[in-house]
Amino acid sequence: MSRLKEILREAYEILKKTPPIVRESCDTILFVGDLHGDYESAESAFKLYEKLSPDIIVFLGDYVDRGPKQLETINLLLRNFVEIPERVCLLRGNHETPTMNLYYG
Repeated sequence: MSRLKEILREAYEILKKTPPIVRESCDTILFVGDLHGDYESAESAFKLYEKLSPDIIVFLGDYVDRGPKQLETINLLLRNFVEIPERVCLLRGNHETPTMNLYYG
């Protein structure tokens, strides 16, 4: 649990320096849709990222709120984001809001 807290702090420090609008210039992008706690799909997305080697991987939000491995899923995403923030983009989805978090946990 202490490693997760460390990752959260590191991600927060990166994100608070990031402007709300970021312009990226790249040739190839891998987009990943709603994961909803599906750890295996998140793992598959990073394996595909390694195989295809796109310039950036963009996760389109809705990382948790269902699925049996929500904590593992967000941990995997944040670990990779902290490791290579210039190549991993995490967008906030409609399930990453205080209201949704209150309802779903």
